[in-house]
Amino acid sequence: MRKFVMVVFFGIVLSMPISASAADTKVDQIAVYMKDALEKYNIPGASLAVVKNDKVIFQESWGVQSNGTEVTDHSIFLLGSLSKPMTSLGIMRLAEEGKMELDAQIKVYVPDLVSRHTDLEGVTVRQLLSHTSGFSGYAGLALADQNVRGEDAIQKVVEGADNISLAYTPGENYEYSAMNYLLLGYIIESVSNQSFPDYMQAEVFKELNMKHTVTTYEKAVELGYQNGFQSWFGKPVKSDVIYDNSGAPYGYMASSLNDMVHFVEFLLNKGGGLLTEETFDEYTSPQVERGEHSYYGLGWFISTIKNDPYYFHSGSTPTSLSQLLVDEQDDFGFVLLTNKHNISEVLHTTYLRDGIKQIMEGGGIPTLPEPNYTMQWTVLGISVVITLFALWSLYQLIRKKVVRPKFWVGSGIITLIIAVTIIPVLTNVFHSPWYTIKVTAPDTSFFIQWVVGVLILYGISTFFIIYRKQSSIKDHRFKNYYFYKQSD
Repeated sequence: MRKFVMVVFFGIVLSMPISASAADTKVDQIAVYMKDALEKYNIPGASLAVVKNDKVIFQESWGVQSNGTEVTDHSIFLLGSLSKPMTSLGIMRLAEEGKMELDAQIKVYVPDLVSRHTDLEGVTVRQLLSHTSGFSGYAGLALADQNVRGEDAIQKVVEGADNISLAYTPGENYEYSAMNYLLLGYIIESVSNQSFPDYMQAEVFKELNMKHTVTTYEKAVELGYQNGFQSWFGKPVKSDVIYDNSGAPYGYMASSLNDMVHFVEFLLNKGGGLLTEETFDEYTSPQVERGEHSYYGLGWFISTIKNDPYYFHSGSTPTSLSQLLVDEQDDFGFVLLTNKHNISEVLHTTYLRDGIKQIMEGGGIPTLPEPNYTMQWTVLGISVVITLFALWSLYQLIRKKVVRPKFWVGSGIITLIIAVTIIPVLTNVFHSPWYTIKVTAPDTSFFIQWVVGVLILYGISTFFIIYRKQSSIKDHRFKNYYFYKQSD
């Protein structure tokens, strides 16, 4: 018996350092991985926390904010679309209290809005949550980033909108749209009889001990918020892009790493007393299929891959990118906040999310894909070629003594038509308003605007040069005619 006890004792002792070593290895791998990623992708500031088995096993911040101060675990970042799960949680709280039904039509809660926009007649709360209401992505972007301030910002934007209409029949299509969560914020205000900021503060943030999470620019500034960076060819450039209070339900909440750790812990604890287990399961359940093993839920992207289920959400604003992932099966979750953005760099934090997940599952440190700025360099190259061609063409026109007016006038007209249609065509191709393209791809949009300007100047200059040449010819003919008459 004594021999058996000794064997068990030494077995336990020997197993302890092995487990600790494995944990330390993952932590060290994450540290190395993040250091390499921040350098490779030129991210000026970031914060990451990883929670495993109810413990924060990794929490660190790097770099600087746009005012030059150090990023800490208390620094305030914009969450982007990580705001959507927060808004959804607010809705689930109302549903659990019996103040709302997810499958009820929204006309029950905002009858005046639906009477003004009859398209919304059949839309339900669940459809808004799962992006199946029928709104297009463009519709959401058209009302996004309005730079509206004050606690009544959501009401101002929704009630001031002239055209809120559906692109599809409610329930028939999935299309990710900020409009859905803008209306959910408006519904929360109507049902709770509170402003969206007040409701979220009292019913969500306070309950989760998130003391540094806010939904207005004014409160964010009080907490030390600094606007982030836009990226030009990968280089961070301090930005003065607006902060839109009306966008809080879908993308303009602000928080710190410390606060977001509380949110991750709440998710891993499956409601943590804030929601019943039944309500929490519905909160994180698949609702609409997006692809093989891929769903959108009530504010979450959900993967149902066999033996590897997890849910997550990414977030982006013109000056930030973020990621949050929860793996209930392996009992870990993490949140990543960064302060630089360009549409061409959205995948950078996706790579980081997948890499951290791989490390936590014992897969080791993955290779980071190289940054790709092909789009920017291509547009720059095109703009240089067009500029040089326009200058050369005008130089040739000026030098010509004999010109074909119809050809050059036609060329100028075609050039002007191209110039005024470039931006509308691009907004149609990318299904985004031009303002959205400008703030999410500032380098690319600058050179597109440069091309538009060059083409306009080329077209106008062509008309002017032809006019001067024709006037000169007429004047020359008149002088010859006058001289001939005088000679007679």
